Amino acid sequence: MMKLRVELNDMGLATPVSRDRLRRNIIAALGMGTGLLLLAILAITVSLVLGNWTIENEVGIMVIGGVGALLVYNGITRSTWLRKHTGTRELRLGAPYAFEMSGDAIFFPEQPSRPAETWPLGATTIDVVKRFGQRWLVLRSPGHTTRRYPQSVLATPIDEIIVSLSGSA
Repeated sequence: MMKLRVELNDMGLATPVSRDRLRRNIIAALGMGTGLLLLAILAITVSLVLGNWTIENEVGIMVIGGVGALLVYNGITRSTWLRKHTGTRELRLGAPYAFEMSGDAIFFPEQPSRPAETWPLGATTIDVVKRFGQRWLVLRSPGHTTRRYPQSVLATPIDEIIVSLSGSA
């Protein structure tokens, strides 16, 4: 039974963050996001009351509301990640490695916005595409979200990964 662990290089690894710094970032994201959402609601109210509803108003409100919603989502996601890891002083806000293949399964580690997953190797398709001037490893499996890895974040060359995955399938 062959075991292959595809590591991330320094560019693909998240920098460790202290709990205190992460907590401050969460508070800032939630505060700014809430403020922007309230500003968008205020802008909608004022535009409706004054009858000054134009396309410029709509676009501005959508941008402000969208950024606010993303900040709130980011704050909630990181807050959940922080609560899950109560015993550590520093956290990485990303996966410790790309994926691991063992036997007839591929294992993906937990990330702040994704739970850990195990895919059957036999049902997984492996493709290489060229996007944004570099090669990307694309893994697909029915019932799972597609995983994409650019060569710039992988420590192992894509060709070696494909040979290893294809040879064990």
